[in-house]
Amino acid sequence: MPTVIPVISASGGVGKTTLALLIAHYLVEHGEDPGKILAVDTDPTAGLSLKIYEDDYDKINQLRRTLYHMFKDYDKGKNINIEDYVNLPGVSINASTLQNIRILPPGEDEEGDLSNLVTLWLGEYGRGDALFTILDKSGALNHFNYIIIDTAPFFDKRYTSIALAKTDLVKVDKAVVPLRPTLTDIKRTNRMIQAILRKINNEIKPIFVFNFDKDMLRHEAASLREAGVEVLAKGGGSSKNPRGVTSLEEVIRAINSLKSVGKVVNVALTYMASLTRFPEHELKNEEAYTPRCVVTSVISEFNHSIQPDCSILVETE
Repeated sequence: MPTVIPVISASGGVGKTTLALLIAHYLVEHGEDPGKILAVDTDPTAGLSLKIYEDDYDKINQLRRTLYHMFKDYDKGKNINIEDYVNLPGVSINASTLQNIRILPPGEDEEGDLSNLVTLWLGEYGRGDALFTILDKSGALNHFNYIIIDTAPFFDKRYTSIALAKTDLVKVDKAVVPLRPTLTDIKRTNRMIQAILRKINNEIKPIFVFNFDKDMLRHEAASLREAGVEVLAKGGGSSKNPRGVTSLEEVIRAINSLKSVGKVVNVALTYMASLTRFPEHELKNEEAYTPRCVVTSVISEFNHSIQPDCSILVETE
């Protein structure tokens, strides 16, 4: 049975796709068998797939090597094999470890795209395990050790629903939740989690990852530190608050409220230009320190044999 790692968010633009790729990257870096990691892109806008394939994404659709086409073939009664639909990263990707993962893009054709099929599978709060059923029928659940699911933001709840659906086929009880440390984003995220627990899967434990530009949200960075979440300087070590920058009590209370429903990763993933280009280039050791610390902290929640790779770790629970 594979380890399923859904990556969900209440808002767009919080780094969900980058985080999903970093998880895949570090799983390989920590010795996962080549070819045993699958990244499923369930967002019809194909953010992850376009980042990986760029202009080659159109060619993949023409070859019918997508989740959309796999569902269409299955619906027609055809035998499906996951190897006929997954793809290697494009030749433009230089991060060598990512060459060992497999990508299942969302897909589209002249008749429609993944959103049309999702509408048929479930309603706004569907509980059907259609995604896991087709992964099972295709052999993916037996072949892969890890399945990372990138989703669309929760304002269209259907994609979160198919990634977190209760099923007897595989264990789905945790989800990675990136967010910004703003009051609006935290409240929106809290509402999403409550809706998930009520209407989709009451066994889900969210793993919250704060991801933001600490130079643009200085008061929020100070608030994270007050709440016990380290904001690291490039290369490791605590990044201190600039003179005169104070924390926001309301934001601190909101951050602490998340701890009652899940795990708050105690190091923030802060903006770096090199990280936004990943996986175009390998990250330098200095640049990789903070993402390595954050991502291994996330992975350790799913696989306890992998320990957080951090020189400082402040408990937040």
